[in-house]
Amino acid sequence: METGSTVVHHDEDVMGFEVSLTGGGGDTPNYEDPGAYRKILNYTSASLPQIVALTNASDQCSQMLSFKCRRTELWNELGTQMTWWVSRDREKMSNWGGAPSRFEGCGCYVNNGCENGLKCNCDNDNPGYRPTWRWDEGPLTDMSKLPVTEVRVGDVGSPDERAQVSVGPLRCRGVPGLFRNCEELRLDGRRTNDYYRIDPDGDGPLSHFMVWCTFSDDKAVTIIHHEDDHDNIFVSGSDGRDYEAPGAYSRKMSYDAPSISHVVALINTSTICRQHIWYKCRLAAIWRGDQQVTWLTSRDNEKMPNWGGAPSDWKGCKCSINNACVGGGRCNCDRKVENMLRFDEGYLQDEAQLPVTAIHIGDIGETSGRARFNIGALECWGVRNPYTEGTTGLVQVNCLLLTILLLSC
Repeated sequence: METGSTVVHHDEDVMGFEVSLTGGGGDTPNYEDPGAYRKILNYTSASLPQIVALTNASDQCSQMLSFKCRRTELWNELGTQMTWWVSRDREKMSNWGGAPSRFEGCGCYVNNGCENGLKCNCDNDNPGYRPTWRWDEGPLTDMSKLPVTEVRVGDVGSPDERAQVSVGPLRCRGVPGLFRNCEELRLDGRRTNDYYRIDPDGDGPLSHFMVWCTFSDDKAVTIIHHEDDHDNIFVSGSDGRDYEAPGAYSRKMSYDAPSISHVVALINTSTICRQHIWYKCRLAAIWRGDQQVTWLTSRDNEKMPNWGGAPSDWKGCKCSINNACVGGGRCNCDRKVENMLRFDEGYLQDEAQLPVTAIHIGDIGETSGRARFNIGALECWGVRNPYTEGTTGLVQVNCLLLTILLLSC
């Protein structure tokens, strides 16, 4: 079935705009500070609520975002974001065209392909050398963030610093049906790593939602991120804080899904799911003898005795399965005789417990003990109970439907 495409234009999508210093008087604007220049995009054929309705009814939407620069960085050498785009919910976004949401950098940085290993090609401003034009561009595809509502530009504080920004129109297309996971999309012929809308419970009561799909020749991985999966979070006792008691520090995971039930529905359609757990410690144990002081919480809010790499109900970390932990304990981090950094990490793969909903950390006093941790995104692949006609609800989206929203095709 052929599906229509809908294009929503704004007032800058043809020519783009340039940010530079003009004139030589004292009243010349200076845009050196982060986001000092502001450009609001006005969509000419639809209101923002109409555009949001369009993205909610579409299978895929995208918007090209381009930054052409001369000695103008998106991220400076101190790690400060100088230029960014703003989502439909007025959220300052850390990614640029070609990179997924919550990624700090440009599309080239996803595969470490930016000049000199920086976050964006434009971050290589070559001070002292002849000014050179560079580019960072690519599509934005997270429909929960689109459309771009404004762009903020900084690092334009001298006559030789210039930036040219282009934000394309929003383009959306429909689909004859929603699939339950990324593997079903692969079997349907999809091969582009991107955000896709899925409906894991088919005709069930749960709503469809967006996930990130990565494709290879033999499988597709469905990835559900949470707000912390790109971060290594530091925990220490200071300023009167004390996390010495078991589980005294806690942090909950907030997943990019309408509810945990949606995540569980995806797990139930997949043959394999996993989540990586990483813990770096200095004088901060996971187990103190037979007492667990640091633990993870399952999707049913149950305290998990195992750590990444160890099976469910195992009291300890992966290294203890073969009695290979430093000092002979349950985890490497349990060895506290020396003031050394240690690690315990691995994948959790018990689908009855995933996803992890929280971490609770203890054994970190006000003056001793510290830790860093990372709980990765949920990754699932394979198809359980392969799709047959009638097992998934079909959602038809085309230009005829979109005319209800007063949009043109």
